[in-house]
Amino acid sequence: MGDHPAGEADRGALRLDFDRRLMLQFRGAAITSDAGLLAYRQLDDALGLTNTGADTLADARTGKNARHLLVGLLLRSGTATTYSSAVLEMPSPRIATKVTSCAQLRNEANVGINHKLYAQLHEHSGVAIMISRRFRAIAALLAGATAVVGSLPVQALVFSISYDPSVSGAPAGFISAFGDAIQLFQSSFTDPITINISVGWGEIDGNPLNPGNLGQSRTNQPGNFTYSQVRSALMGDAKSAADFQAISTLGITDPTAGRSFRMSNAEAKALGLRAGNAPSTDGWVGFNSTASYAFDPNNRAVPGQFDFIGLAEHEITEVMGRYGMTQNGCGTTLCDSPIDLFRYSSPGNIDLNPANGSYFSIDRGGTNINTFNGTGGGDLSDWLGLTPDSFNHSLNRGQEEPVTAGDLTLMDVIGYDPVPEPGTLVLLATSLIVLVGWRFQHLRARSLAAGVQGPRSSPGLRDPRPDRLCGTLRLYRDRHRVQSRRAPLR
Repeated sequence: MGDHPAGEADRGALRLDFDRRLMLQFRGAAITSDAGLLAYRQLDDALGLTNTGADTLADARTGKNARHLLVGLLLRSGTATTYSSAVLEMPSPRIATKVTSCAQLRNEANVGINHKLYAQLHEHSGVAIMISRRFRAIAALLAGATAVVGSLPVQALVFSISYDPSVSGAPAGFISAFGDAIQLFQSSFTDPITINISVGWGEIDGNPLNPGNLGQSRTNQPGNFTYSQVRSALMGDAKSAADFQAISTLGITDPTAGRSFRMSNAEAKALGLRAGNAPSTDGWVGFNSTASYAFDPNNRAVPGQFDFIGLAEHEITEVMGRYGMTQNGCGTTLCDSPIDLFRYSSPGNIDLNPANGSYFSIDRGGTNINTFNGTGGGDLSDWLGLTPDSFNHSLNRGQEEPVTAGDLTLMDVIGYDPVPEPGTLVLLATSLIVLVGWRFQHLRARSLAAGVQGPRSSPGLRDPRPDRLCGTLRLYRDRHRVQSRRAPLR
């Protein structure tokens, strides 16, 4: 790939030529940030950021040391400063802003200030003057966007919780601790949907829990889907590095040989297969009323007690869709859920039947993010329990059971959109503003080019033709005034 984002000047098309293998290295469990690289690349692919810069820039450099393309230099800096200095090839871009009259131009030319500058000012007058007049405004926008976007609240996932009458008999910390569990997911995901959950104490949806269960969930499902529908929904929902890596493993051919897919109402909402504000109950959760729990979020590992927040997070995510084969209501006639598309028995081999040793992976089985529970009891889509984790098939007294990075990756790839890293938000804002600036400059330069004809000055001329340049400056000034009255910038 070389030492520069645009590569060597003689190596083909202009674009942000990231090595695609980099995308495959963001695997979720150990890496929690893409540093904004993927957002920048995707923005460039979608909006043609690099191509716009390439169309706008005219490279007047003739020296043998001009190794890199101007657009590459601009991308490397990320600001209009390099754009200004690279196009004009001068140490002080502010010289252009000082040229306010022909007398001043002639005076500065007489004292020998960079003859090459004036030739290039003539050649690039539209772009150069626009940069000098707009640079401070663009810089202010960039700084403002960086500060504002970094502090903007992100759209949060919404939970609508209804408590059964049985909750009136729950311990004092029950509702608060359940709220702490909800808060984790509301602060971690941004899907513009509402998940409706009913909560019971010692019962679930008016019925007793199964014997021996600390917690239990029930979900409503919208019906059957095909592999093609699920694949399309996952691809349409992809936003994060983990998403893009996961969907890259989903081929056109159905690996299940035509089995039906089922999912929870909540997951269907997240994937756009159900109205995000559908008001009916999406699921129910209930908790054993005879067990002893630790409710304090600051002290979850209490001897002799179960971590209630970890337990609540376990059941909530099942309503959100964290379940698969044998749990989705198909019985012995197996059908699948989105999570099963990332269940592997070995590299390259999806596990299509209940088995021991299968694991969660988003790179075709190359990396084991966590091991699924086996056939010895409990839900197949829970974790086996090799490390403390909220998603384990059983919990231990006196131990905090946290939601881990791998857990959040799982929820991400089955349909939930993680909150972007602050650096990603800032890069997006910066890129958008630079794009607007490029578009503005490009359109203005083309407009001026249509009205200014004549021979192009050579960068090597000793005569900078100040009179012609002054005429160009006046033309630009007059055009700018007219266009500003017709279409003021806001």
